[in-house]
Amino acid sequence: LSLNIRNDYINIYYRAGSLLKISELTKHRYQFEFDSKYLKTGGFDSFGISAKEITALPKKITSGDENDVASWIHKIPSLKIVMDLWFHKNSKLEREFQQVVERMNNSNSATDYFICDIEYTNTACRELRADLIALNWPSKAAERKRLDSVRLAIIEMKHGDGALTGSSGLVAHIQALDKRLSNSSMSLSKLGREMVHVFNQRVQLGLISSRMIDETPPRIQSSKP
Repeated sequence: LSLNIRNDYINIYYRAGSLLKISELTKHRYQFEFDSKYLKTGGFDSFGISAKEITALPKKITSGDENDVASWIHKIPSLKIVMDLWFHKNSKLEREFQQVVERMNNSNSATDYFICDIEYTNTACRELRADLIALNWPSKAAERKRLDSVRLAIIEMKHGDGALTGSSGLVAHIQALDKRLSNSSMSLSKLGREMVHVFNQRVQLGLISSRMIDETPPRIQSSKP
């Protein structure tokens, strides 16, 4: 599972599909949502799972509703089976590998890239979309001790040789991204500051390995584009 932080909500992804969206309604009150499209494939009754038991899960939950939260946690294995059956007929390997890259890098303190977001969008800058956004923080000891030279990395994910060429190929995507960023109202420095903030939140939540500097969770202070 992968938790990604949004504006006033979070997404918990499984195989890069949204297993659970939790939105803030008011203070201490939240909306829980499972994407109903995954229920359309069917076939999960053979696993002892019914659509009714999933749609009956509580939708509006306060932070003190331990039983309601527990009911969602208890159903996560069932939700994953439902999604597995959907992905079997609707393969999304490119997006699945985004989550693999995130998991492999963020669980390894020796990585040079820490993934801050997958499927990034921003309503203030709709022309900017990214498969993954990372902070490049080299793992060499001398570089890892520095917090003032971390760089922003915007990553395009492709799966298979056929995705490398043509109008939707890797080069075309890089050129289009460069054009969008050149015309964007959002500066790279602003995006960098946002990702530094997200990185620090992920470290605090234990979503990024922090065994780097004498067991002290790092706090990146700046990011260069």
